Amino acid sequence: MVEAIIFDAGGVLLKGSIKRFLDRCREELGLSPIKNIEQDGGAVFGFEMQTGVKSPAETFSELFGNPEKELLKKVLKLNEAEWPQDPEMVEFAKSLKPRYKIGLLSNTDELHSTLWRKNGFTNLFDAVVLSNEVHLVKPDKRIYLLMLEKIGLKAGQCVFVDDIKDCIEAAKKLGFKTVRFSGKSQLENELKGLGVEF
Repeated sequence: MVEAIIFDAGGVLLKGSIKRFLDRCREELGLSPIKNIEQDGGAVFGFEMQTGVKSPAETFSELFGNPEKELLKKVLKLNEAEWPQDPEMVEFAKSLKPRYKIGLLSNTDELHSTLWRKNGFTNLFDAVVLSNEVHLVKPDKRIYLLMLEKIGLKAGQCVFVDDIKDCIEAAKKLGFKTVRFSGKSQLENELKGLGVEF
């Protein structure tokens, strides 16, 4: 029986994309990355940033070839603005709370985790595991096990929702029920198929 739904943030509860962020840096600031990064659905962009080893400022400075300080501030602002909440999805997650625990398990960085704690986004959840705070990133199985410990349930009692294939596969191997997210109606249909009531 399902007792919890655990959500990823970016691409599920938040709108945004690394590709769009990079496009905006190119178009609005005239900056292009000096090294290739995976943009087609990979789980980890800026591994050291998402594990809390490097700050977003350090990561983007390296990525864009050490731009001047004012330009780097603009890059950080664009990155912060690139991931707004999807109101419809956030409301859907809230609607599950009377019957289920809800969790947030996300690869993120210091900039966004600080923002989410400040604006109350993380308060919506019964358990929160953010990669930069625990120094682990999905699809590392240890981050999923940490979520199970925090939410107080077994993998088979949880549905994990993410838009990244590698992250879904890692959760499946641990026994989670999973939904690879592509939209709200698709998610609702798949959750119903797993016996989730709303």
